[in-house]
Amino acid sequence: MRLLYVGPLNPGGTCLARLKAIKTLHEFVDILDTSFVGQKGPRLYRYAENQACFGMSFLEANRLLLRKANKVQPDVIWIDKGFWIYSLTLRMLKQRGSFLVQHNTDDLFAKHGRWAYRLLRANWRLY
Repeated sequence: MRLLYVGPLNPGGTCLARLKAIKTLHEFVDILDTSFVGQKGPRLYRYAENQACFGMSFLEANRLLLRKANKVQPDVIWIDKGFWIYSLTLRMLKQRGSFLVQHNTDDLFAKHGRWAYRLLRANWRLY
């Protein structure tokens, strides 16, 4: 079974710790680091991109995910903090036969994170 791990792999982050744990349990793990999503460009651009859930880094990350999945052909795609993934991307991944798993440690319905998790809340049924 092939597994594709998708998440922001910042040093000291919880996603990196989860990836290390997954790798101890499973030998065939491919990785897509998404730490760049919502972090490119001037501060005002990053703010607008994250508020709108749309922008160059969001589009680039969705394209990279589809490209990586087509190359790796994973049976399972583990997505950590997939707040940037569009429903079309998830549907395409499911059509190719991948089982999708989403993990997010934050409260998706908290008032302070309402804008950040808009896509994740809208797409939770696709996982």
